[in-house]
Amino acid sequence: MLIRAEESRTERVENLKGGAGVVEKRLCLETLPEGAKMFAELTLAPGCSIGLHKHTGEYETFFCTRGELTLDDGGEEKLMHAGDFAICPDGGTHALYNRSAAPASVFACIIKTAV
Repeated sequence: MLIRAEESRTERVENLKGGAGVVEKRLCLETLPEGAKMFAELTLAPGCSIGLHKHTGEYETFFCTRGELTLDDGGEEKLMHAGDFAICPDGGTHALYNRSAAPASVFACIIKTAV
């Protein structure tokens, strides 16, 4: 299945998970396969963030496609660059911060652990 960029829907989400600013969320699939919760590109402008949150009954994978982000990985901060990949396991917590001077993006997938 091919989903063209012009076929996806973009929404702007304020204070995502209690974070700062507005995150642009480009939904890559409107109808998700069983077990999937989200496939989206998330773009954070400088100073924006996705607040600290926990995943329960699901895990999230994300791939940094552009820029530089600070990942709070269960209380430990790590710098992510384009090409880096991260996983937040079921029961784990994470947050993302754009502390740089340029926009940054991740491609994120949330998958349910029990279907």
